[in-house]
Amino acid sequence: MNIEKLKGLVKDSFEIELTYQGKKYSVTYYNDKRKDYISFCEFYQDTLDVPDVETLWGSTYHGIKVSDIFESLGDNDYSLF
Repeated sequence: MNIEKLKGLVKDSFEIELTYQGKKYSVTYYNDKRKDYISFCEFYQDTLDVPDVETLWGSTYHGIKVSDIFESLGDNDYSLF
């Protein structure tokens, strides 16, 4: 998946679940009436909260570049909710 595909999924407010190197991750959205943000996390682990896709794409989570995770995904390697 490239950044443009991810932007489209986020724009359409799809929650995303995926597996990378045997670990499950998710992308969800949060609005606490103060700000909107994207939350990325490994299931049941700490979250990485960012304001936009570009920041998420350029971030590192537990020593892994988030862009590497998404770039490894094919069209059938994630689920949308």
